[in-house]
Amino acid sequence: MFYSWSKDKICKRVLFLCCIVYLTGFSQAGRAWKDATGFELKMQKPPQRIVSLVPSITENLYELGAGEKVVGVTIYCNRPEDAKRKEKIGNMLEVNIEKIISLKPDIVFATVDDNRQQVVAKLRELGVVVFVFGREENFNTVCAHFQVLAEIVNARAKAREILKDINMSMEKIVKKLRNLSPVKVFCQLGANPVVTAAEGTSIDEFIQLAKGINIAHSLPGRYIRYSREQVLKENPEVIIITSMGEDTERERKNWSGFTQLQAARNNRIYTVDADLVCRPAPTVLIKGFEEIAKCIHPEAFK
Repeated sequence: MFYSWSKDKICKRVLFLCCIVYLTGFSQAGRAWKDATGFELKMQKPPQRIVSLVPSITENLYELGAGEKVVGVTIYCNRPEDAKRKEKIGNMLEVNIEKIISLKPDIVFATVDDNRQQVVAKLRELGVVVFVFGREENFNTVCAHFQVLAEIVNARAKAREILKDINMSMEKIVKKLRNLSPVKVFCQLGANPVVTAAEGTSIDEFIQLAKGINIAHSLPGRYIRYSREQVLKENPEVIIITSMGEDTERERKNWSGFTQLQAARNNRIYTVDADLVCRPAPTVLIKGFEEIAKCIHPEAFK
């Protein structure tokens, strides 16, 4: 069981995850893991040919040193640079099943949030091994999935190093914020309609850890529509806009025009790279957490 994700126990949890990764791995008898669909994966040796249906999994595989084993990815798998040169099997929702079959993968990685159940079922019907990761509701879950991925590709030592570094980074950021007062924050993820993150997301979690108060925290749902009128009523002190192409600057200027907003009057409307806060990979989200913290409390990082 993992520690609760509180400000006081944040570093203990990551250390705990490091220990778990260190204690697991392949043995002569092989290993077994159960995925989010109830499928039990049994392997005698690490996979040598991997297809990833999700950008965060692709990035995690590279971080774990398994990038050379990746033979197929989606068109959205853009990090690291080498991932762009891999064979493309479609996007996260529409995949070319014949292409995947032709790549002869030992395993295909997918998630319940990003990939269609019908695609997973069809691949399994054709004899392809598919491992599906569950919903990633917080950073704890992201790290736990990273740990399982590391076990499957036999990279537990590398994962342990990565989580140790993340722990150190978390400690430094949290220490900087320790004595600061919380401020009201609105984080915008989409423009038409306006979308934000509520409870059960890493973004909501990071806002709280960064000494912010997410104005959408208590609303039902995870990623929800949120009207501009609601934002004006809540009057946040900080607005964070995740990158959304041409809409990013348009939205920044739009919010700046609402002079009744504290965030607009005090020039506290920020933009952050969407990949850093929306891509559920530990090495990515730790950077996203720091960016969110800098937006909410820039005085702590001077």
